[in-house]
Amino acid sequence: MPNTPPIAPPSAGSGRIVGSSIIPCDKIDIKIIEVEWLESYTRVCQQDKPIPNWKVWKSSTSTTTTQVNSDDFFYQDCSDNPAVYFIRSSSMANHKKIKLKVRLKTVCGAALPISTSGNKAKLILSFGNKKFISNEFSLPAKDDEESVILEGDIDQISWLISPTFSLEYEDNGTAMTKNNLFSEKIPLEAFVLYDEPAKFYKKGVWVEVLRFLFKNTDINNDQDTVVSAGKITKYCHSEHGMVYEAINGASSYFLFDFHIPYFMSESNQGKFELRGYLSKTKYGLFGSTTKRNIVNYYDQAAAVQSLCGALGIISKWIYMKPVGYIKTTNLVGIGSCNNPFYKSNNSNKVESRLFGKPGEGTIRMTFDNHVFVRLKETGIILDATIGPYLGDKSILEYANEVLDIKVNFKFNQRIAQILGERTPPEESVYPKPLTELPLTLEAIEKSFKGKYKGHEHTRGYPIKGVSKIVW
Repeated sequence: MPNTPPIAPPSAGSGRIVGSSIIPCDKIDIKIIEVEWLESYTRVCQQDKPIPNWKVWKSSTSTTTTQVNSDDFFYQDCSDNPAVYFIRSSSMANHKKIKLKVRLKTVCGAALPISTSGNKAKLILSFGNKKFISNEFSLPAKDDEESVILEGDIDQISWLISPTFSLEYEDNGTAMTKNNLFSEKIPLEAFVLYDEPAKFYKKGVWVEVLRFLFKNTDINNDQDTVVSAGKITKYCHSEHGMVYEAINGASSYFLFDFHIPYFMSESNQGKFELRGYLSKTKYGLFGSTTKRNIVNYYDQAAAVQSLCGALGIISKWIYMKPVGYIKTTNLVGIGSCNNPFYKSNNSNKVESRLFGKPGEGTIRMTFDNHVFVRLKETGIILDATIGPYLGDKSILEYANEVLDIKVNFKFNQRIAQILGERTPPEESVYPKPLTELPLTLEAIEKSFKGKYKGHEHTRGYPIKGVSKIVW
């Protein structure tokens, strides 16, 4: 055998022994080389396309979203691989727990002063005030890797973005913490929703919509679906900058695909151009990219239903016909108004005159029909067209606040007089006081249907509303 000298032990300050491994430097640095979201929802879309390989972040790949455009729902510093969790879904065994798997590697550096005695640590991931802490683990020796599981319970809907990492460890028995541990920015992003998104997110929930909601509607850290739905409704009514179409009530972003027998049949496809609505720019349905913030009640109901549906808050529409005259209300983008089509005849937003001179017809205009949103879970009413109504009224209370029963009665009497009838014919009758109607949702659904000139005619019938959203 060759005569080789014995291996000398490392001198003080020249390295650290961990088990049988030697780190030939006084100080070490910890690198994150991979992060994987565990047990999370997989159907997530970006620009209406499913996100591939969305679970894993790797240091060798670029995963930071840099695209920004005028739509106002593309943002910098977001992840191309966001995760989504639910706080309620029964389809996920551990749905209130967020889990991440982090792979670490130890290299020489100047980050951590560690002597030979202490090598136990805990990794901490912080999204704002939410912390996810790993179990205690041994710092890996130089060039070795360690996989660490971080987890934390959560019972609030949240947007978790731009995390910071820190490390708690001991050195010679003294507890130490290293904050801002990693100089490289780790683009991690996760959303915590109430439940699985509505079925019209067929390919997956749009990450742009989630970012838009959490940025604009103050829902971060909510725990109550009614509270969140109310904030969304308020935003659509009062903060998004939409204005009611006060000439003929035409829709800008919602389109019914009419089928037999009637448009409210479950077979019909209600298409909503959600991207266009959010950006206030028309896209696919109407073949234009013109800026447009003009809406009707179909657009507003579709917006509330679609945005709530992204959070897992499921709803249907309530279709009301006839409506007739409405009381003075806050009409979206218009303000105080009891005359929703005042631009059609150059009358006033708040108008007391019903009829003009002979031959001029009516002056104050009516709603022929109206739709608003009812949440499946609670039955509450949301209306982003008038009010707004944010979830504190029943259907009965809502209708009695909205309908101008006295004026409807006067109009009916005038029509009967013109026709020489003691009472007006059925098809011209505007709603009677709703105190005469059933009080429960079930009774309303069963009793509010009737025939009207061969078409479905109803004063509070639930219909599907949005069946398809369009990018």
